[in-house]
Amino acid sequence: MSIGCTPRAQTQTRSALLLIGCLAAAALAGCETPGPTSQPKRAPTPMQVAQMQTEPDIAAVVAIYNSTDPWIWTEDRSRVRGIVVGGLYLIGPDDKAVFGDGVIHPKLYLIEKDAEGRQKAVSAKEWSFDVDEALLLRSKKETTFGWGYLLPLDWGDLDLSGREIRMLIVFERSDGLVVKTKSPKHFRVPVGGV
Repeated sequence: MSIGCTPRAQTQTRSALLLIGCLAAAALAGCETPGPTSQPKRAPTPMQVAQMQTEPDIAAVVAIYNSTDPWIWTEDRSRVRGIVVGGLYLIGPDDKAVFGDGVIHPKLYLIEKDAEGRQKAVSAKEWSFDVDEALLLRSKKETTFGWGYLLPLDWGDLDLSGREIRMLIVFERSDGLVVKTKSPKHFRVPVGGV
């Protein structure tokens, strides 16, 4: 017991030291103490997303598809008329996905067999989205990867029912350098109604 301190003063001092210690620990851990100026982070509006800057230095391309149903069906579900890239991420210099300054080129190939029975990829359809065309394809929320795109790719009247296809996404940077997904993604297109 300290000389000149009452038991109540000692308890208040310990409580104050404990509170200061907790606040210091929270600050070191990166926590924000509640207060009149702290507010939850708000998601940007669609207009703010459209106005976000593009990054010219894209180093990698990552495409994520819905593993169970990536397909765009005709209204009567008689056949598949396209595929959706659920998340296209262009990786910038900080290893975060950003909106790219360049052209997105999704490419569709049919897998066919040559005369010797070997598989070969034959180009069937290609899309192209420059920065302006990709504005409406930008995701409206940031993910753990960063900012991405949602690409609904309609191949129109092509009937690919039951066919094996390969999807490859290529990004042509504004400086002319081409970056693509590390490996193409293979699918078997379902037959209508299945």
